[in-house]
Amino acid sequence: MRELTNNRRRRALAAVLVLVALIVAASPEIKPSAAPKTLACRVMEAETSSRFGVRLVIFHYRDAADRDRLGKFLRDYDGATVQFQAARQGWRAATLFRLKVCFGRGLLVFPISEPALAKGDVVLVRFPA
Repeated sequence: MRELTNNRRRRALAAVLVLVALIVAASPEIKPSAAPKTLACRVMEAETSSRFGVRLVIFHYRDAADRDRLGKFLRDYDGATVQFQAARQGWRAATLFRLKVCFGRGLLVFPISEPALAKGDVVLVRFPA
């Protein structure tokens, strides 16, 4: 029974992620920026949709002390274009979404042409000021 419930949750999350990817592809939004703010985050889950040409990354804070700060950034920049950087890679653009049903979790959506991220990777996320 528990396995059935987990499968339903996974299917629902996959459907939400595909829907978000479609929305991003149809109407990307860029919020005004000033001085950037950067926060270290940890990848919780990473998926690729070849069909839609996007990578999807669910992340949360790396350090517990940054929990509230990340929450504020997610609320303030939901739907905005942000930049992120993985180890030994350059800055890349992504659309950020706040996962309202998953407290303190964010979703990065970016092109499949960018290098993949994996569970446990640490990324710096740069938010517009």
